[in-house]
Amino acid sequence: MQRTSVSLSGEIHYVGVKSISGNTAVIEVTSTPQQGTLSVGQSKKFELNSDSYYDLLVELVFITS
Repeated sequence: MQRTSVSLSGEIHYVGVKSISGNTAVIEVTSTPQQGTLSVGQSKKFELNSDSYYDLLVELVFITS
């Protein structure tokens, strides 16, 4: 899995691509276990710190081989 880290209020969160199939990818936030399946052009919001506001927006722009 390819992933990157994001710092929010001093906490590190990891976001990565769990799997790819055709034009879709499963995105996973491992610090606060969440997943979303995105097609190219779609986006998903993730809540990371339980304050009722979305903290992270992930957009799938394209997939290359």
